[in-house]
Amino acid sequence: MPAIAGRRPTALVIMYGVQSETPSGSADAGDELSVLGVGEESAATYRALVAVADADAAEIAKHTGLAEEEVAASFEDLREHGLAVELAPDGPGRKRLRATPPSLALTPLLAARRSQLTTAEGVIAKLSAAYQASRPHASSSPIEVVHGREVIAQRFAQVQLSATRLIEAFQPFYGGSPIVPVEDNPAEKEAIRRGVRFVIIIERAWFDRPDAGALAGVALAAGEELHVIDSLPLQMILVDRRIAMVPVAPAGQASEPAAALIHDPGLVEAFRALFVSYRERSWAITSGKVTPVQLADAARGTDSSAAQPDEVDRSILALLNAGFTDVNIARQIGIAPRSVQRRMHRLMGLAEARSRFQLGSHAVRAGWLPDPAD
Repeated sequence: MPAIAGRRPTALVIMYGVQSETPSGSADAGDELSVLGVGEESAATYRALVAVADADAAEIAKHTGLAEEEVAASFEDLREHGLAVELAPDGPGRKRLRATPPSLALTPLLAARRSQLTTAEGVIAKLSAAYQASRPHASSSPIEVVHGREVIAQRFAQVQLSATRLIEAFQPFYGGSPIVPVEDNPAEKEAIRRGVRFVIIIERAWFDRPDAGALAGVALAAGEELHVIDSLPLQMILVDRRIAMVPVAPAGQASEPAAALIHDPGLVEAFRALFVSYRERSWAITSGKVTPVQLADAARGTDSSAAQPDEVDRSILALLNAGFTDVNIARQIGIAPRSVQRRMHRLMGLAEARSRFQLGSHAVRAGWLPDPAD
């Protein structure tokens, strides 16, 4: 499920190792005007025209990097759809265009697209009613079971794309990486682009990877919330607290992978309560916020005279409290194990602690650690 692996990770989940794919026709990064039906080249041309009083194809080509032939074709497209008007030519064959004000040109396109969406919603409602009527037993079932990697991957992408606010997930560590490259899970990229919040709990074994710190930092930088815990009972994804998706059998114990999509509000709430109980016992990973300057200071073991823990110290204490070894703490933060030990020794002196257990207790009392439930 939520995950960080590969060279450009973010944090979404793999169900039974199935890498999900975005259904064809979904919007990618592209130009934002594409949602209004404006082609990429025409959108680039229109943006360039908006920034100037008027221009010909050669001037726009120089500004956008498009070929003059492409700009000329875009001119015709923009003029046909009312996004630009043609001016009197200033020479043989040299058309000049001026952009129509965006409020006039784009508002009708937006209204048309809204009308299409309203119509589509009505079609979906009718098709859903027909689907349930033809399956009287399935329509009353709170659970849909799907079989096979391809179908699971499709459903997994669909539930991600249906999210509007929140995706929460358990990601046990089955010997591979729980976090998948964004290029292998484009549905996650689309959800993040739309502002969906991700909260992912990962088993601590994943952080034995030498590149775990770097990968977690990328996910944190993308705005995802990562938590670590010793073990998890199952793999799970929750979408907007209305849909849950879980394996039907533990990974590696079924000849064909299967997953259950749960729609019943009571069952979803039960899985949500399970998630909350583990999140409250987990520890938030925050070391992705450590700056290069602080890492350099940690590597040198300097700043030993500070009266309070700095951000590197707090990261060390958080990971220590989560049960990490010195070696794993060093890997997570990106400093040498000896630097971890030097800082630990200094912190024990500040806390007047004779053991790491006493240090951890003092850190909690002194407010050196964040609330694990945050």
